[in-house]
Amino acid sequence: MDGRARYMVAAFIAFFSSFTTAIFNAPMVFFDSTPVGRILTRASSDLSNLDFDIPYSITFVACVAIEILVMICIMVSVT
Repeated sequence: MDGRARYMVAAFIAFFSSFTTAIFNAPMVFFDSTPVGRILTRASSDLSNLDFDIPYSITFVACVAIEILVMICIMVSVT
């Protein structure tokens, strides 16, 4: 498993452990007033953020860092 996959697995574990702990420790009034579909929708939208948005953001930051390094190298070689 490469480094990026390890971070993703760690993020999934952290998310699901805190999510399940919060759900299991919720009082019964929460389940009386909140439909199960809303809980599942919230879990799936948070999982979507973990799956798509975070890796995209990390890739974007890495590309910007590489672009800055390339610009610095070009400026050093020209001057």
